[in-house]
Amino acid sequence: MASGLDPDKELARQTAYEFAKDKASGYQHIVMVRANTRTQAIKLQEIYGKETTLRLEVVHSGLSNRATERTVAQLRKGELDGVICVNMLGEGFDLPRLKIAALHSPHRSLSVTLQFLGRFARVNGEGLGDAKFLAIQEEINHDMESLFQESSAWGRRIRAIGQRQISKEIQTREFLEEFENNEAIGDEATLDDLSLYSFSLFNHAKVYQVHGEVDLWAKPALQGFTVKKSWVNRKHATAAFIAREESLPKWTSAGVLSTTEYHLFVCHYDEKAGLLFICATCREDVIFKQIAALFVKGHVLGLSLNKINRVLRSFTSLELFNVGMRNRATGTVAESYRQIAGSAAHVAIEKSDGTLYHRGHVFGRGTTPDGVTTIGLSSLSKVWRLEQSKLPQLIGWFTSMAGDIVNPAPFTTGIALDYLDAGVDVEVLPALTVLAADWQNGCYDKPPLLFVPGVTRPMSLIDTDISVNWLPEKPDRYEVTIRLEEGEVNLIYLLSPYPHFEYRDESQTKWEIERAAKRRYDIIEYLNENPLRFHLADGSILEGNQIFPVPADDTPFDAETLMEAIDWQGNNVDPYREFGECTAPLRSIHDWLSERLVNGSSEIVFYDHRPGECADYLTVDLNDDGSPLIRLYHCKGAGGKPSGERDNDLFDVCGQVTKSTRWRNRKVLVKQVNKRTQTGSVFRKGNLKMFAELVASSPQHQFALEVYIVQPGVSVQKLSTKSSNLMATISRGLLAHGCERLRVLCSA
Repeated sequence: MASGLDPDKELARQTAYEFAKDKASGYQHIVMVRANTRTQAIKLQEIYGKETTLRLEVVHSGLSNRATERTVAQLRKGELDGVICVNMLGEGFDLPRLKIAALHSPHRSLSVTLQFLGRFARVNGEGLGDAKFLAIQEEINHDMESLFQESSAWGRRIRAIGQRQISKEIQTREFLEEFENNEAIGDEATLDDLSLYSFSLFNHAKVYQVHGEVDLWAKPALQGFTVKKSWVNRKHATAAFIAREESLPKWTSAGVLSTTEYHLFVCHYDEKAGLLFICATCREDVIFKQIAALFVKGHVLGLSLNKINRVLRSFTSLELFNVGMRNRATGTVAESYRQIAGSAAHVAIEKSDGTLYHRGHVFGRGTTPDGVTTIGLSSLSKVWRLEQSKLPQLIGWFTSMAGDIVNPAPFTTGIALDYLDAGVDVEVLPALTVLAADWQNGCYDKPPLLFVPGVTRPMSLIDTDISVNWLPEKPDRYEVTIRLEEGEVNLIYLLSPYPHFEYRDESQTKWEIERAAKRRYDIIEYLNENPLRFHLADGSILEGNQIFPVPADDTPFDAETLMEAIDWQGNNVDPYREFGECTAPLRSIHDWLSERLVNGSSEIVFYDHRPGECADYLTVDLNDDGSPLIRLYHCKGAGGKPSGERDNDLFDVCGQVTKSTRWRNRKVLVKQVNKRTQTGSVFRKGNLKMFAELVASSPQHQFALEVYIVQPGVSVQKLSTKSSNLMATISRGLLAHGCERLRVLCSA
């Protein structure tokens, strides 16, 4: 090209010349001009308008099917001579008459260029001549230069290399054309020409198990959003909608500074698996729940840890970059959640970790039948990979995962991740005594407020006591009572038809919960989103519908060392009276223990026997190095005669022990004692100031913690195998979380 000439103008004039020559030869060819950007396309439209007589229309992937079809119709009628495409490679214009291509910006990829050329070369017929490709010489790289030489060899190469990509493109277009506008939504005029083809989503999904009916034609409506456009694909059970969100910066109330953001939501229902997949550009948990409620008439439930981990089934050669491990302990402990990161994070997982932790989130890379890809999952029933996909590929990914999720066959990953238990799904409640129930760990970080009718002030949810009964005559349920000094609420927990809580009696007073969003909702709703963790007599944990078994350990309880026989009669103690008045000269277990502790070496004796207690008695002693040693005493009166054979006497008090590990945390313990002092608990020795000074002297955030059971109903000499195994299980749990071994004050 001569120096000083505008290459785009020269190419435009050459294109017009070739078009006129073909037309004179009797050919009815159509021109396609390729641009990289919309700005370039508009500039080229001006150039072609001034330099040629060609009638061209600009098209791009952001236009709706309606707008595209309108342009195609004009081409067929001869009202247009061609189109200017923005980086589209001819998608949507699969017309035999497309025979002249002007590449003002040739694509840098060889395979993509082959696909483009293939659209022109693969069709011949009456009134059609050879395809012609024109490009600016300086913009053709070396790898593609041969494609533009006058030779017939490249045609065969185009067909061989490009056909697979062309077929994939056709499938994508066919999938998107099956979407219909949801007439329940009045489309915003500015979105009228919006095409689903223009959407490319990050591969992320919240997955729900559906118990009910799904209606994807339901009118989408989200709190805080305005839905502007909606589509539904009946054949592939997929709904998509765009919603607008307007918000103000936190630092102002001036409406003029409000910002507008559009979000895309895609919902796919796999009917065979009974799974609902939700992909959204706004990924807040409350939004996922709202979307599920829009389309499901019934109930949805996040997948168990066991089920969500099944998406790893198809992977081989897994390499993990980030692994989460969730502490089996209840409440706030040293490491309620441990995270390992690195290029080979799974190598850092040790077999002993399986004793203290079960599996949390996972992110890494591996090989599937479709090639190497990333994979991430979390216990919140979410899964993701670092890829962007158009809707057909996204739904294909969902379908593939659904098959793995519903496959119950055991599998292993072949790496150290297998040391961490992912739980076992159960359909019936275990025939085991429930020692204790406790809240999710997040509840202790930011305790929700509890509102009880008739009580003027809100209370903290963690100030409640929880008792659980499992009765052989009603094996399908747990009877749960949540208790405060001001009253109680009685619930039942069922696994069928899905794990959920109900009121035992719908006529009883309802309690409400308030979280950070300042919205109050029924405690049943809260529990169904944040299920209690049930600690069973064998040391296992039931959460939702999954069991986390206790690691095998046959070490017996060292009764000789850890059990101290008390002469209850000689100390004038009524072994059946835990607290309160007794007939003289007898006294309750609490009164006897108070005297023993106050007269002992403890610096602090704190009495906290009320709902929400950390223990009946808390003491602070000093170790030889001056660091504080916290002791907790959990008391229980004997349930009847004779001593030693009443295993049930242990169950309640052992349940309290299982929840004791959280009080090792200095911040949590100080906050608890401060609060409890203000609401009625008392120091029998020392005071709040002395307590604060002693615990503040510790250089560690975690105290040495020793837990005692005070139970006259248990006998050293008549200790049953069942009671011994139970105390051994509890003691191992304490050791695993950095506490001392369990100790027992009991009968001879």
